[in-house]
Amino acid sequence: MAGIYGVMAYTVAQRSREIGLRMALGATAGNVVWMMLRRGTQLVAVGLLVGLLVAATTTRLLTAMLFEIRPSDGITYVSVVALLGVMSTLAIYLPARRSSKVEALVALRTD
Repeated sequence: MAGIYGVMAYTVAQRSREIGLRMALGATAGNVVWMMLRRGTQLVAVGLLVGLLVAATTTRLLTAMLFEIRPSDGITYVSVVALLGVMSTLAIYLPARRSSKVEALVALRTD
């Protein structure tokens, strides 16, 4: 989660001019937060899907290391995806909320 937070914080810093311009043209703070959340959750969804596919294919190889869990245990898959999804959304929301507090004139004046 720290990695996702770091990447999103870096993305917000890189896009501060764009965010400032959007806010100067009339975007609300909610629009900016939603824009950042949408982009971040798209990336997380792709990562979860790829991870789920890789986990489903490699658990067959690791059955000797699994104790009291079947390789196709749906509850484990669902709980891990749900936990990662919720925590990732929180890690995305914090920098997204901070991005909505960018002053339009300050962001446009920098460089």
